[in-house]
Amino acid sequence: MEPKYIPAESTTKPPSIEMCKNTVYLRTDFKEQTRTDEQGNQTVFWTYREARLTPEAFNVYVNLVTTRNAINGVNDSGNISQLMIGQENGDNNQLILMEAIADLYEVIATMM
Repeated sequence: MEPKYIPAESTTKPPSIEMCKNTVYLRTDFKEQTRTDEQGNQTVFWTYREARLTPEAFNVYVNLVTTRNAINGVNDSGNISQLMIGQENGDNNQLILMEAIADLYEVIATMM
C-alpha cells in the first residue's frame, strides 16, 4: 500500500505530517515560489505533493515503511520516530476530545 500523492499548494508551509481527526496528511517535495499578481504584489506559495490517508491506513503504511527499512537495512530511525510521535500525538488529541465531550454531556445532564 503506497500513498497516492497529488499536487497541492499553500501560502504557508504546512507540516510534513499532519494528523487530523479522520485524516492523516503526508506531504513531500516542498518548493517555495514567489508569484507576482497584476498589481505587482508578491506572494510566496509553497508547492508540494500531498497524500491523504485514514488513521488506519496510516498505521498500515507506517508498519510497511518500518518493515521495508528493516529488511533493506536502512537506518531511518529519525523519520520512523517522527511518524510514531505524530501518531501518538494524534491518539492523545483524540482522547482529550473524547474526554471533553464526556464532560460536556455530564454538565448538560446535571442541568436537566
